[in-house]
Amino acid sequence: MPAVTGFWARLRVAQRLARRQVRRAPGAGLLVAALVALPVAALTASATFWQSQQPTPQQRVTLQLGQAQSWLGPGAGSPDMRQYVDAPNMLYRVSTPRTTAVHVQDPVSAAIPASARTLPVSEYASAVVSAPNGPARVDAVVGDVWDPLLAGRYLVLGGRAPAAPDEAMASPGLLALLHARLGDEVVLPTTGEPVTITGLLRRADVSPDHAVLFLPPTAAGAAGADPTVWYVADWQPSFGDLDALNDRGIVAYARDLVLDPPPDARLSSSDGAGGAFWTIAATAAAAAVFGGYLTVLLAGAALSVSSRRQQRTLAVAASVGAGRADLFRVILLQGSVLGAGGGVAGLLVGVAAAAAVLAMTDDGVAGSVLHGNWGFRIPWALLAAILLFAVVAGTCAAIAPARAASRGDTIAALRGARRPGRVDARRPVWGLALLLGGLALTLGGGALLAAVEAASRSPEITAEVASALRIVAQWMIVLGPVVLQVGVLIAGHWILSQCARPLARLGLASRLASRDAAAHPSRVVPAFAAIAGCVFLAAFALSATAVTAAGAARAYISTTPIGSLTVTVWAEEPDRLPALLARARGMLAETDPVATVLVQQPADGTYEPTTGDPTDPDLPLFRVGSATADPGCGFSCAADRSLTIVAATDLDAFLGESVPADARDVFRDGGALVLDRALVSGQGTIRIDRWRAADLTEYGRTGTTTHAPQEELTVPAATLTLPHRSDSTVLISPETAERIGAQPVPSMLVATYDEPPAAEVVDRLQADAEVLAASGEAGIGVWLERGPTAPDPWLWLMTAVAAVLVVGVSGVCLGLARFERRPDDATLAAVGGEPRLRRRVNAWQALVIVGLGSVTGTVAGTLPMLGVAIGSGGYLSGADSPWGWLATLAILFPLGVAAASWLVPPRRPDLTRRQVIS
Repeated sequence: MPAVTGFWARLRVAQRLARRQVRRAPGAGLLVAALVALPVAALTASATFWQSQQPTPQQRVTLQLGQAQSWLGPGAGSPDMRQYVDAPNMLYRVSTPRTTAVHVQDPVSAAIPASARTLPVSEYASAVVSAPNGPARVDAVVGDVWDPLLAGRYLVLGGRAPAAPDEAMASPGLLALLHARLGDEVVLPTTGEPVTITGLLRRADVSPDHAVLFLPPTAAGAAGADPTVWYVADWQPSFGDLDALNDRGIVAYARDLVLDPPPDARLSSSDGAGGAFWTIAATAAAAAVFGGYLTVLLAGAALSVSSRRQQRTLAVAASVGAGRADLFRVILLQGSVLGAGGGVAGLLVGVAAAAAVLAMTDDGVAGSVLHGNWGFRIPWALLAAILLFAVVAGTCAAIAPARAASRGDTIAALRGARRPGRVDARRPVWGLALLLGGLALTLGGGALLAAVEAASRSPEITAEVASALRIVAQWMIVLGPVVLQVGVLIAGHWILSQCARPLARLGLASRLASRDAAAHPSRVVPAFAAIAGCVFLAAFALSATAVTAAGAARAYISTTPIGSLTVTVWAEEPDRLPALLARARGMLAETDPVATVLVQQPADGTYEPTTGDPTDPDLPLFRVGSATADPGCGFSCAADRSLTIVAATDLDAFLGESVPADARDVFRDGGALVLDRALVSGQGTIRIDRWRAADLTEYGRTGTTTHAPQEELTVPAATLTLPHRSDSTVLISPETAERIGAQPVPSMLVATYDEPPAAEVVDRLQADAEVLAASGEAGIGVWLERGPTAPDPWLWLMTAVAAVLVVGVSGVCLGLARFERRPDDATLAAVGGEPRLRRRVNAWQALVIVGLGSVTGTVAGTLPMLGVAIGSGGYLSGADSPWGWLATLAILFPLGVAAASWLVPPRRPDLTRRQVIS
């Protein structure tokens, strides 16, 4: 080989050798390129999809205004609140408010010049229509939205515009709900009058499947639907007009101000209100960092295997004058070349995938991520950055293999000898220090957060200091698991060597597998580090979801038992309540409940609509007093808990729990059943205060009262603890209410079921109730108590995603292990090793690599939520961690991968290409 001098000349030679080595080992090159291409494709598809979801300024304005010049609507009404120019419904506070008088709400029409053409629309009304299965409540829009002025905001899909008060337009979803066609009549039960559907219409950013009725402003069914927005055809406010409009309780969206905002205009996208962009950017950056981390680890492991296969070639180059720097560049450039190739492939795949997804999800709904887009757009600048990311990732993945290859023994490499890796004496110390330091950081951050929360309730610490300490504690909690994983990565070879000793005693297969892992740290350590990273994210997500869901469930306040259907009744005239109750019982009877419970409240009186004064000032009102209150401090010491009146025979059904016999006896004998122990005194009694309606009215207006309760009643109490908090904290029987002088008034009926009623049943009952409430003098309300949201679907989803990642990463790692172990398999076969032995070796190798990664990742992912729970002040508890799901990550995943590795038969050994092991 002629002497090569000069950096660029040596670089060209290294690049030529790198290209040739890539071509000589196409399998390893394709693997590395594929590992780089996967995150690149995901990032490219995400970036292209995101760019296609971003409207141009003109598209954004057309969606808001159609062809109008501006719209005005009710909004800001405070002197220190102002609207954003491009987002009128988002407000910000100003430090120097205007001193002009503020009108709570001026008529919007008064702010528009009389000569301007306006189109008032009520966009958020509702209507009840007669559907085949009974009355159904649907959204309604009242106004001439089919006018060409709003073309672009509203889309006419067919038919014609209404020409009479008894005509309307409908969305395709409404016609499907009603099983109707154009020209059919739709009855509005609230008015009893039919309207004829003359055309199809939808708003551009609303799915056509959404049921919407479009009524003209003159329709009888539109009575009482006040306009919520005024579209103006030929006028728009100037920038200087916005402050005056905001002071009058009006917000505005003007075409010219949005398309060409003044220099001092406040825009939501640049003032923190556009935080969604930064959230997406931060999420994408985190995903890119994690994807790059996995790519560097896995591609580095593949390149380390490939570089060891090249040891003879590199030794030949070294023997003819190539220095260590030249050998380093050869391997490093291989990573760069493969990274660039994988990057280009990933870009092409990602763009194609984004185009396909956009085409499949495009239902023409503007501004909807899953049902529409603004046109296929490629973010060229982002794609260039992603390609650079691919090259950098491939180059970084080759650093460790290049360093190892440049430090090899040339003579040993020429004769094909392979030596096991040696443990660096310093690495275990540093790794152990980082491991313990990460653990201490997380737990110390949780303890600091708990101390700050406790100290913040006292004046000894300022708000600024408390905020700074919280930030420090949060960073400690976040960085702790990262430091722990870095420690495990640094001490990985030492950990493998220590694990090999006990595993060697379990049999020949475990001995061979563990020693092979300890002998090849450059392949195995990145493998279990990559698995640990995937499991870490899964463990953290599972812990965060389960712990926060459990905390929310404990704090959830239910009105009635979970899964029960509640019907409330009210009437301005008490004489109408019996008829309403009968109607409500009939509605519930159709749902076939297991039990129906009548719930009553003590009479709360009636009040003058203009003054708010009680019509009967001496009416007795009852409130639950605090058990620790000073009797002389008045109503301000009371718990202000009202009484719930339920028959003793209905307790179990109303509470959803079996009431113990002793508590039921206390309740029957004139006592109270209390669900909040803090209300019960040390003597086992509860205090019920009787007040005059006028005294409580005074307290409600001023926050204080000079009056004392008319009487303080002491009632025996029995306590009961429910799995969750209840809105009804003190229950008494109708007999007890009569004894203390409380007049029971029906408030609701509660129906319980073995299985909650279907959603369509609840919708139908709610529509019936809305028809009844149209008079405004009496009404029925219907709702289903669903309880706190169960996290199980999310836990299953996250575990499935983690399983896919772990299986994918394990497949790459174990495939590399099998590839590099071919000479060892040939040696085993030559000395009589059976295929069963090699199967067991493969299984044990999977168990070692995946087991170490899964256990490390699970521990690291569980720590942050334990730290957060420590500092949550009792709201969250580490005991709520999903231990079963975490055990799946730490134990079942390795066992499953090991079983799969055992099932995949080993390749037939090549007995003619064995190498010497020295």
